[in-house]
Amino acid sequence: MQIKTRWKILTAGLAVGMVVLLAQDKAPPSSYAPVDIHEAFASIMARMSAAKPGIVKRQLALLAERYDLANNPAPGVTMSRSKAVQQGVRVKLPAGVTWDQLGQAAS
Repeated sequence: MQIKTRWKILTAGLAVGMVVLLAQDKAPPSSYAPVDIHEAFASIMARMSAAKPGIVKRQLALLAERYDLANNPAPGVTMSRSKAVQQGVRVKLPAGVTWDQLGQAAS
């Protein structure tokens, strides 16, 4: 292969690579707090404290949707410090799914 041909291939490859890099979206938003903070601690604390009730409500609703959170202790069974062990199935299946369907899917 001639040197000119090699340079043309290399240049074309670099051009395609640059186009691909420039076409990529920015990184998705992160749930981590930034490392370089430009906000006063008091304002961060106030903002996060105000947001906490909504976050807790959302997470409790998600747990209640997926799990049976009722207090249903098994009689005569306890953990250390006499903590009751809950009995029965605690997971709620999605609407329209039966235990038999779930068992067949696992097979």
